[in-house]
Amino acid sequence: MNRTLNKTETRWVKFIDRNPEYAPYLWDAWQKIIDGVAFEDVKAHFITNVTDDTGIAGAISFFARKIQGRPMSTIDELKIFLDQIKEDRRIAREEAKKQPRKFVPRDYGSGTYIDDDGNEVHWVGRKEKFN
Repeated sequence: MNRTLNKTETRWVKFIDRNPEYAPYLWDAWQKIIDGVAFEDVKAHFITNVTDDTGIAGAISFFARKIQGRPMSTIDELKIFLDQIKEDRRIAREEAKKQPRKFVPRDYGSGTYIDDDGNEVHWVGRKEKFN
C-alpha cells in the first residue's frame, strides 16, 4: 500500500469485519461507490437483492456520503488492511495466552486456589460480610 488509509476507509474495513455475512456485498457496494454510482442506487440495490436490514443499508449511505468526490483506496488495498488487522488480533490473543494471569479475588464468594509456589490459598470475597 503506497499510502495510509484515512479514517473513513479504516471504519469501513472494521464495519465489514463486524458483518462478515455481508462482506462480499459490502465490497461490491464500496466498488460501486468509488466508481461513481449514486449511493441511493447502491443502497436500493443492497436492500432489494441482499437484505432488508436498514441498519446495514444505512451504513452504506453514511459511508458513501463521506467519500463522495474523494479519492479512495481500492478493494485490494482495503482487504490487505483487513488481513493485517486480523493478523494483529491473532498475535495479540496468542501473546495474551502466554502471559500468566494473576489471581484476583472476586467481590463476593469464597474458594481455594493453588498459588505459584504450590501452596493452597483460601480466599474470601473483598466485600463479603459474615454475621
